[in-house]
Amino acid sequence: QGSADSYYREKRVTQLNQDDVEVVKGILRVNGETGSGLITSTDPNDSDQPFVFESKFILDPVSNFPGPGAIKIPIGIAPGFIFAESRNKPNESRNFPYSCFPTSYTERYEIDFPANVKISEVPEDVSFRNKDIEYDSTYKLKQNKLFVTRSLIHDSHREFCLTEEIDSFKELFPLLQKDLRAQVFYGPV
Repeated sequence: QGSADSYYREKRVTQLNQDDVEVVKGILRVNGETGSGLITSTDPNDSDQPFVFESKFILDPVSNFPGPGAIKIPIGIAPGFIFAESRNKPNESRNFPYSCFPTSYTERYEIDFPANVKISEVPEDVSFRNKDIEYDSTYKLKQNKLFVTRSLIHDSHREFCLTEEIDSFKELFPLLQKDLRAQVFYGPV
């Protein structure tokens, strides 16, 4: 929605004119990962339809398998909108309203772990609500496939957020960071 929607549509338009392999490599490089993948999206030029971005990817190992260990949920070539929000620490205080816009992000990940790995622990689900922001994350393990859904909704009805809206995000921020740092624990079968 709003300027965020325009930004990601514009970014996708420029990607359509580039080599798909190089686009994927560039996105993975930003996230400190390597691998391969495929990106599809709705037509970024059709502003009458919601913009949907989908990706499928295979990462090179992000951890040593099958020995015991733990990993965070990788970003891969997903847009990582929610991860980006977790890197945007709110100011302690503001004396003036600031530019803002309503946002609604939903990210879904399906992670296939190798058959020679046993998942022993997944992160706990998270649910947060206040008057301006909603955040939910769920983690469901079925055999060796982990399904992760994260949703962040900032329901601003103004072009400029008032200083109390920053307090809403300040409440969420530590919880968001903790959730995105949570790890999946595994060991050999």
